Amino acid sequence: MKQPQSDLTYALAMQRLQEIASDLESGSISIDELESVIAESKELVTFCEIKLRTLETRIEGLEQE
Repeated sequence: MKQPQSDLTYALAMQRLQEIASDLESGSISIDELESVIAESKELVTFCEIKLRTLETRIEGLEQE
């Protein structure tokens, strides 16, 4: 269930990462699916990191005002 990048929010990305983690723990992801799931996970983590860095920069800017 890949979310279009324009509709993606931090909360949705984290929710999907939690779903992936649960699927991995339960063994419901096949070896054949694993490569694409890992790629999706990396994209989601990168999205979250960028979102957090952007917010951190904005907060630091507010603190300096």
